[in-house]
Amino acid sequence: MDRDGHDLDGLVAAVRSSAKYRAVAPELIRIAGSRALRTRRGLPEAIKATKQALHQAAGAYLPQRVPYAALLQSLGAVATDPPALGRVCLDAMRYHASTRERSNCVEPLYDLVFGEIGTVTSVVDVACGLNPLAIPWMRMAPGAWYTAWDIYEDLAGFLNAAFPLLGVEGSASVCDVTGPLPPHDCDVALLLKCLPCLD
Repeated sequence: MDRDGHDLDGLVAAVRSSAKYRAVAPELIRIAGSRALRTRRGLPEAIKATKQALHQAAGAYLPQRVPYAALLQSLGAVATDPPALGRVCLDAMRYHASTRERSNCVEPLYDLVFGEIGTVTSVVDVACGLNPLAIPWMRMAPGAWYTAWDIYEDLAGFLNAAFPLLGVEGSASVCDVTGPLPPHDCDVALLLKCLPCLD
């Protein structure tokens, strides 16, 4: 492997050694890191620039550690009680800056989004964050499928465990949405607060 490849591997390892970026998709770190290595002088500057880029794209939206295990336990305890499930989901949505902004208007928002469409059988949520926790307010048909894409591996794992508790079938996966997306048919695609990240 050439020197640049070694530098990039070292950069990815250094960025992922930080607790804040440990769960970020390695592919996204490589893209940001490769760009930084071309424009910065030396590996330390490139690592710093990569972390800054990741903060702007994702880190700023998760200012604190999300207690995924505790949230799953809370969701499981109320999964058969719709009002209580809604309260737990709203509380959990506040861990993510983007969904926190919507937590005070989640019901009218999804009344508006789904009002013209009606009941849907499939949703793709691009750069989803914790938005799938709004499923209780979405007009999803029985057996509906929810696809969620984000850059955090631990977030995807949490959502995969949460979907059955939210009453839908679904799949969350790590996906760098700045590149080619997996081909996917759906009734509704959600791109909420996604454009600033793509920029």
